[in-house]
Amino acid sequence: SVNGGDLVVNNANVYSALAYSFSGNPATTYYYKVTPYNALGAAINCFEDSFTTYDDGCYCISVPEDFDGSGITSVQINDSEFTNEPIAYYDFSEDETVNISQGVITSLNISFATGYSYYANVWIDYNDNFTFEPNEIVFSGVSANTGTSVLNASFLTVLNANLGLHKMRIGTTSFNQTPANPC
Repeated sequence: SVNGGDLVVNNANVYSALAYSFSGNPATTYYYKVTPYNALGAAINCFEDSFTTYDDGCYCISVPEDFDGSGITSVQINDSEFTNEPIAYYDFSEDETVNISQGVITSLNISFATGYSYYANVWIDYNDNFTFEPNEIVFSGVSANTGTSVLNASFLTVLNANLGLHKMRIGTTSFNQTPANPC
């Protein structure tokens, strides 16, 4: 809140960083103050500013830099198939929703045309907090090292999964990310 009440982050030292990332709650105004310092001490009379997060929240932007061959050519979830042009990222969320059920295996097949092995992670934001958390990874695996391959990324939806619409993200890389990064 204004003037430093209800602190979410306090005295975070970003050292020489030129940027700082913070994920907040949807439709919330956050206040911040940046106070530079050096060997003589902290600056004085720094001003407070604010920002307000989007009303509906938003997910981190996936920013892949490149891919091999044609990349992912299609994704099949149960009986729904989504084909992909050779681009580094595509958002299918406006195309169709796919029903999955609690306590059953969801069939997920990812078709690659890369010529190399690709590591794959699949997240489902079951708690709808706009963050793909490590405990929301439903599949991790690696594709075959061939020109084209289909990775069976099927997963068991847990019985206590929240009902409703949830965002799924499939992230693939030519190297094993530790920890897996959905962005």
